[in-house]
Amino acid sequence: MTKVISDGTAALPPTEVNMRDDPVFGAPGKGSWELEATHFQRPLTRFAAAASTAGFTRGFTEGTARYGLLLDHVRPAIVNGFMYTQPVMFGVDGPTGSATEAEMQARIGTSVRAFEEKLWRKDLEQWDSVDKPAAIVKHRALQDVDPTALSDEELVEHLGRCRDHVEAMWYLHHKYTATAIVPIGDLLAGAQEWTGATAGELLELLRGTSPISSGFAATELNVLARSIATSESAQQVLRAAAPPDATLDALAADPDAGADTRAYLDAVRFRSIGYDVGDLIAGEMPELLVEAIRAAVAGAAAAPQDDAKLAEIKARVPAEHTVEFEERLGEARLINRLRDERGVYSDGWGTGLARRALLEAGRRLHSAGKLADPAHAVDMDAAELAALLRGEPAPVLRRWHSATAGARRGRSRTLPRCWGRTLTRHRRWSLFRPLPAAAPGQWVPPCPTSPKYPRRRTPTPCCTAWPSTTERTRAPRGSSTTPPTSRESSRVMSWSPG
Repeated sequence: MTKVISDGTAALPPTEVNMRDDPVFGAPGKGSWELEATHFQRPLTRFAAAASTAGFTRGFTEGTARYGLLLDHVRPAIVNGFMYTQPVMFGVDGPTGSATEAEMQARIGTSVRAFEEKLWRKDLEQWDSVDKPAAIVKHRALQDVDPTALSDEELVEHLGRCRDHVEAMWYLHHKYTATAIVPIGDLLAGAQEWTGATAGELLELLRGTSPISSGFAATELNVLARSIATSESAQQVLRAAAPPDATLDALAADPDAGADTRAYLDAVRFRSIGYDVGDLIAGEMPELLVEAIRAAVAGAAAAPQDDAKLAEIKARVPAEHTVEFEERLGEARLINRLRDERGVYSDGWGTGLARRALLEAGRRLHSAGKLADPAHAVDMDAAELAALLRGEPAPVLRRWHSATAGARRGRSRTLPRCWGRTLTRHRRWSLFRPLPAAAPGQWVPPCPTSPKYPRRRTPTPCCTAWPSTTERTRAPRGSSTTPPTSRESSRVMSWSPG
């Protein structure tokens, strides 16, 4: 098979590395690893993989330290494009070895102070007044650059800035992960114990507290809806059975609603609907934008808070905990919007802007005969794109850049098989070695209690109680000699030898 991408002088021969249709999955390290299928249901693009994992780890670690969590961070690893994760506890294999008793006490003390001081309120103010506005300025600066007007060398530099921006925005997103979940987890921990309600029932009490969940650029959309509601010409455009692109163009040209339409489209068109540059951006789906506008004009809104449900749950709270329940609910409702905003205003926007630049690079490389499809550019890293745009000899390129790779890559985007599936039964079981013994009791000192919240449970390490010997040796799902289902085989991978 001949590679379509080349430097124009020689075709890349098929090799086991760049042409394999059946990739081998190898464990990225010791311990158990879980497929990250919540955010990534298919392989990550190479352009985004390094940036996202670096920013994710740095931001997550900083956030957990701020709240004194004993989960230090979640370690990511990319295997054949798929992301796997592994929880890492605080104090395990740190820069100077395991944490000392004093360090553990200090970490737990930080957690206590975070609750006493309601640290999330300070973080929310920091987000609203500093970090979110600064992120918007950075997004706008990149968005104001038209990639089609750049020279090839300028586009190379712009792609580098986009890559760095994606990493910075992933950092910003996960810097606020602990902030966004700690108050809500605190509500669930107390309210479930007091009422017996399920997590789902309690989370219903947060409905309506995150306005941006109704869609990207919710503020601009609401302004546009009011403009259209007072303009007969704009309403006629919206009612007409025209293609979505034509509808948006007509609304943008409308004398009454045109300015607000352009403001909305400017705010939303480059927002990614996913987490990777391989995912579409809102501007590539005009039919969804038109439907969002129609829904806003029709008055569709997020469901309001259910007062009856609140009353029913509250009636189940013992009298001595009513005040604390109301306090925790109030804090959870206050912080809930941050969970959505930290994605929309950080990596969601930055990823979309990177995709715009990548597609422009793909268009140029396709026109030059160096790329089979412009969309394949999202699967290339910045170094590959720079070499091809500059006319330099291209690096060894992966198989999915070839003319027939589209079909193969589509097939490969299903969940991977279990690590070790191709091994013999004896070899497979050698991978599942016994877990280490429980951590010594003195490793985790007694947790200080808060005088204000004596019943609040300070988090304790989940690693202090390992499964029994019987549980350890029980066959994991998907590990028999019969082929496992894709869902079973990709969840918990294995413990690697060594």
